[in-house]
Amino acid sequence: MQDAWNLKRRLTLNLGLRYDRFTTYYPAQTTASNLTFPQLFNAGFTFPASGNLVDWNTVSPRIGIAYDPTGKGNSVIRFGYGIYYIMQGTGLAEGKNPNGLITLTFPWAPFTPGCTQCDANNDGIPQLSEWLPANATPVSSSGGAQINPNMKRPYSEEISAGYEKQLWRDLRVSATYYYRTKKNLFGLENTAAQPSDYTPITTLNDPVTGLPTPIINGLTGQPMTLYSLNSAKVGQLNFLITNIPKLDNNAYHAVEFTAVKRLSHKWQILGGFTIQRQKGVYGRGFSDQATGDDFNDPNLDINRSNNYLNLDATYVFKVDSTYELPWKFGTSINFQHYTGFPIQPTETFGGYANSGLNQFSETVILQPAGIQRLPSVNQLNLRLSREFVFNDRWRLMPTVDFFNLTNSQTVIAEVAQWTAPSGGAYLEPALAINPFVTRFGLRFTF
Repeated sequence: MQDAWNLKRRLTLNLGLRYDRFTTYYPAQTTASNLTFPQLFNAGFTFPASGNLVDWNTVSPRIGIAYDPTGKGNSVIRFGYGIYYIMQGTGLAEGKNPNGLITLTFPWAPFTPGCTQCDANNDGIPQLSEWLPANATPVSSSGGAQINPNMKRPYSEEISAGYEKQLWRDLRVSATYYYRTKKNLFGLENTAAQPSDYTPITTLNDPVTGLPTPIINGLTGQPMTLYSLNSAKVGQLNFLITNIPKLDNNAYHAVEFTAVKRLSHKWQILGGFTIQRQKGVYGRGFSDQATGDDFNDPNLDINRSNNYLNLDATYVFKVDSTYELPWKFGTSINFQHYTGFPIQPTETFGGYANSGLNQFSETVILQPAGIQRLPSVNQLNLRLSREFVFNDRWRLMPTVDFFNLTNSQTVIAEVAQWTAPSGGAYLEPALAINPFVTRFGLRFTF
């Protein structure tokens, strides 16, 4: 439901209210009879239909205000507020489905005297009997989680306020502030292992000598405290998908300046400069779902707060312009600059027998994302085109596009995993923007 009201000639209200209902479920089904590891899963087992796993009924308001401060129609002050409930696909049903994608992780380590679940014959090949002996339990898993029936639906709350002014007949400029926060985000908790089941440790046993060695943050060189799970709890897995209150500590702030010159005298230009910041508590997973995490594991809380989130770029500048050359040749130039994305360094501790971590290994954050960043990116693209018209109906337009005209091959991804003792491949390039490319095209319309 939406309506626009012109209260006065200079004031317009745009009000809306959206109702939305969301439910999700999985049908009755049977596991395959030819499983690869029948000793781990029940072949031919039938699961009943789930019924509604969640049943959300939500109402979200939308408010837009436009005010002409001078009454001349050449400037406007805008304000907007809205709540937007995050659209859910099949992720919740897939996470709960006992016949869906399920992974189990078992330890397997190099040979050491007296070890279990290791390379017992020292041939470098993980035989089934080595990593899956009798009564072996996994150290981690995914899939087949429970869903908190009282879980609330995630949503985004957004505010914007801006001023736009027409300076000349075909040129206008604007400045806008944006704020956004996301609430009721959900993730995983292993309810079979509570935070109280972990014991703080400051040393790990050396894999060669077996002697206790201080735990050191490989990046900063500072001592670290890790947490070892009670041996009686290792392998006990009962994941719950639920709202994680600490994830509500997130905020996006941005100020955007734009200038637009409409097409006149054969050219037009659009330019924008944005200063932005998105910070908060980091959750392992995809998009707004921290379902690759365990919020009951205190090791994963190390450096979790105060991270720059997602593809945060502090400064973004873009300009796009077109110009009509003689003989109806058209050109289009696009340039963009943005600050490099934040890097979140991690290090894996343990991973070998008798390390001192009962849960075998832990991958922890060495420092919050954003203290180190990738290089800033500058990219220039150019298009040339010419339209030919036949019989006032048929139009033929050949185009030539030059992407990354300066052939800058800026690194846009680096290895963020620190490997003791000297870092290993840490910060080695993993991905760069595509080099200079020319594309020829032809468009025919009639």
